[in-house]
Amino acid sequence: MGFPRHFKILTMTESDKFEQGNDKVMRPSFLITQFKTDKEFFEWAMLGTVQDLRKAIEAFRNDFCDNYVGLLQSALNEKLAYLQ
Repeated sequence: MGFPRHFKILTMTESDKFEQGNDKVMRPSFLITQFKTDKEFFEWAMLGTVQDLRKAIEAFRNDFCDNYVGLLQSALNEKLAYLQ
């Protein structure tokens, strides 16, 4: 995938930083600029846990990144279906 180098070590388990909103790299409105396609974003989202995705959905809504909430919800639904 074509993620910027620093995103290779970034995981959704750091989602507590989403809530703080102090780290520019973790703000959803900045984060989405780091992906070339929706597919790359979705693949990155799939790295997260169910809990991570739920927190991310809330964070993206709070940062007015509504277009990406649907992709996160799809990733969450896929994970939940896999766990059943």
